[in-house]
Amino acid sequence: LLKVRDPSDPFVSKFAKEYEGRIIEFDGNIVHMSNHGDYSTRYDILIYVGDYSETTAIGPSFKFEDVNILDLNLTGSDIPDTIGIGFNLRITAEVIEYHENSALFFLKPISTGIR
Repeated sequence: LLKVRDPSDPFVSKFAKEYEGRIIEFDGNIVHMSNHGDYSTRYDILIYVGDYSETTAIGPSFKFEDVNILDLNLTGSDIPDTIGIGFNLRITAEVIEYHENSALFFLKPISTGIR
C-alpha cells in the first residue's frame, strides 16, 4: 500500500475495506497541521508516507482528525513539547474509514513514535 503511486489505484480501496477497524503501522510525516474548528489545542493532522519532503510524496494520504497532542500517545527517547509540519513519525493507528473521493484514510492514533 505504501508504495502505490496513484491514490486511485484499485488496490487502495481493496486495502481500505480489508483493514477497516484494524491496526496498521508505518513510517510517516506531518505535511499539514491545523486547528480543528475553533479549538486551540485540537488538531487535524495530514500525514504522508516516509520521510518529510517539500517536493515529493508517495503512497496514500492519512489523517488524524480532531486530536490533541496527548491523543497521539507520543513515544521515543526525546519527546518534544509540541509537534508540527516536518516531523517524521512511526505511526501505529486504527483504520477508521477511507474516503475514496479524496483518497484519504482516517486514522485513530494508538501510538506515535518520534523518529
